[in-house]
Formats: sequence, C-alpha cells, structure tokens
Amino acid sequence: MDEYKKNEFIKAYDMYADAIFRYCFFRVYSRAQAEEITQDAFMKTWEYIVGGKDIKNIRAFLYRVASNSMIDAIRKHKESSLDEIMEESNAFEPSSEYKEDMEHAIMFKEIKEQLNRLKKEERDIIIMRHVEGFSPQEIAETFNISANNVSVKLNRATKKLRKQFGDYYNYER
Repeated sequence: MDEYKKNEFIKAYDMYADAIFRYCFFRVYSRAQAEEITQDAFMKTWEYIVGGKDIKNIRAFLYRVASNSMIDAIRKHKESSLDEIMEESNAFEPSSEYKEDMEHAIMFKEIKEQLNRLKKEERDIIIMRHVEGFSPQEIAETFNISANNVSVKLNRATKKLRKQFGDYYNYER
C-alpha cells in the first residue's frame, strides 16, 4: 500500500466523515443507522483503494458509495417502515423543556416531512447543495450528470419544496 494513498484516505476521512454522516442522517433519520452507513462507505472506499484503484474525486466517490450503502441498508431492513425508525430515534424529541428546543424540534420535523415528499434524487440534490454546500459541479460528479442538469433539477426541486411549504402553511392555518 502506497503511503501517499494511505495519508490521502486519512485526510479525506478527517475532512468528510462528519459531512457524510449528516448526508446519511438526513436520509435515514436514525443516528445509529447513519453512523453504520458512514462507516460502511469509508470501509468500501478503503477496500477500493487497497485494491489498487485510483479515485479522481474522493469526495464525490464517498457520497456515491454512501448513497449506494443507504440503498443496500434500506433493502435489508425493508420490513421496517420510516415511521418505526423515527419512533425508535430520539433525534426528533426536544432535549429539554425550553421553548427554543421545542421550536427547533417542530421546525426540523416540518422540514423532514416536506423533504420526504420529494423524489429521492430531488431530496439528495437539495441536501447536498444546501446542507453540505456542494457546488453544482460536485453534485454532477456524484450523480454522473452534467452541472447544467443539476442546476435545472435543483431549481425544480426548490420550487416544488417552496410550493409544498406554502401548501402546508396555508392548509395548517
């Protein structure tokens, strides 16, 4: 194993582990499952490197592997519904009795519900752009599509999300 590749992998882990975890968490809404998928993504990437293969953009590669790992995990646990996973998770319950914590929990729940109404690709693109701070070019590399296509999909998904929030608030009030 080339020492340079080993150091580059360690550097990539330090730079991207938290971001990959957040990406996974916003997809599965389970801390334990997101940690497991993140670990799996880095292990698969390490195995790929040890196998002698080169990676041009490790960030995009890690997100692609994490996305595939999430699909695999969902297939394995298909009998568990998203509602069951959310009930088992404490991530959506306020951590204290303070009003601000309650407001954050409610706001997070509303955002999660509206994101879940989007198609998988739309949700992924919005999370990668607005939560993870990816550029359209970086997202394009992850999905193997053009940056222009990403911009179009992002624009459409954002409009759809805005409409959903408008419908939600108009309906609720």
